[in-house]
Amino acid sequence: MTLQEIVDLATNTELKQLSLKNDITTVISYVNLGILELYKRFPIETKETVLSLADGVSIYTLPDDCMYIVAAYDEVPEASQVNVRPLPINEEDNELSINTVSYNEVQIPLTTEGANISIIYVAYPVMYNENSLSEEVALPRAMLDPLLAYVGYKAKSSIDNIPQGENNVHYQQYEIACNKIDRLGVFSRDDMKMSDRVSNRGFI
Repeated sequence: MTLQEIVDLATNTELKQLSLKNDITTVISYVNLGILELYKRFPIETKETVLSLADGVSIYTLPDDCMYIVAAYDEVPEASQVNVRPLPINEEDNELSINTVSYNEVQIPLTTEGANISIIYVAYPVMYNENSLSEEVALPRAMLDPLLAYVGYKAKSSIDNIPQGENNVHYQQYEIACNKIDRLGVFSRDDMKMSDRVSNRGFI
């Protein structure tokens, strides 16, 4: 769906009784916040970055669009019987573990110069504005219900005279819609065969 279609749905449903429905900039801001929440909750878009290890270097910077790491893989010898070797993440007592030391950096304690580490991460969503109304929004249509519920929640939380209970209803609707997605299996939370993805893309 385009951003314009989502804005129209929001203004004709969750925001219908609110005057701010005419403030397109604010409505788009709430849509952006809702999309961000869904990207936090579901691995909607995953990407891969390959870190080339250097001697004496243990801290590496992640791409700007990295929200959080979901998997990491080490190279394996050509004669190995396995395609890829998964690495632990944030296991404090494991010397092979890759550790997130800041929001955009990882520490790789044991390095072999010239070796490569594949990092699979969930990416941040695109942020939309008034110039983006004709663009397709990078969100599965199955997530439209929780998105609109979250827009309603943010909109009503910004209005002083809205009863607290009514605002909580919108957030509860958001939670229910997200749980329904999980229950019906319309969006998989598994690793999406990430090891196959790494090997198929020629990592080894």
